[in-house]
Amino acid sequence: MIRYESRVRIARPPAAVYRGLTDATQFGAWTDMVDVEAAAGPPVVGDRVRFRLAGGPIKGPLDAEYVALEPDRRVVMRIEHPLLTWTSTSDLTSTETGTELRYAGQISLRGWRRLLEPFVAREVRDGEHGEALRLQALLEATPTSAAGSAAADLDTVDVAAYASADAHR
Repeated sequence: MIRYESRVRIARPPAAVYRGLTDATQFGAWTDMVDVEAAAGPPVVGDRVRFRLAGGPIKGPLDAEYVALEPDRRVVMRIEHPLLTWTSTSDLTSTETGTELRYAGQISLRGWRRLLEPFVAREVRDGEHGEALRLQALLEATPTSAAGSAAADLDTVDVAAYASADAHR
């Protein structure tokens, strides 16, 4: 089993970070997900997100299910695929300057592929940490309202503002 965990401080309130973690229209801006299909609006437990990964050995569509959602506190998604089982957990803690994001998960490869886990673990950990950094940069580049919360419409974010975070991948 491959386990990963990153902690990133984001200068935005938990509500803004939660929106960033659950807005499927923005997944491609901070993850390797492409061709994302999801129900419109905020997700509820049981909702699914269908996507492909832009790179890597897993080809074809993947389905992720929201298995736990605690607004402004926690997001848990699970992917069941013939090659793997993947659980991703994002915990949010309010801080004086915004939010601490604990971005963690575990991946279990299936069958003979389990033998590859020690060889791909570092790549997975680095990739997931890079995602957390790109989410941080994306959200912090989003203009804030007078009330101090991140704008709800993340579509206005300039992708170039966080491209440097991609160098950590």
